[in-house]
Amino acid sequence: MVKDIPNLPLDSVHWWGPSTNFFASILGRGKYAVVGGVTVNPESTNSPFKDVAWDQDANIKLLRDLYAVSGTRPID
Repeated sequence: MVKDIPNLPLDSVHWWGPSTNFFASILGRGKYAVVGGVTVNPESTNSPFKDVAWDQDANIKLLRDLYAVSGTRPID
């Protein structure tokens, strides 16, 4: 599934930013985990993701947009 991604580390990776974090790891058995975190104010009625549940389906475009790197092509 990830064999065509150049320079993908063999071990897990974790990046922290001022309002986001990103974790990725090979799980084995052909599985790969990707987790993105976003810091928001849960008390704000305007907070993005205020009605999001941990296990709900999501659109991959949101993850791509949050972690886009200028000048790179998103993963299909």
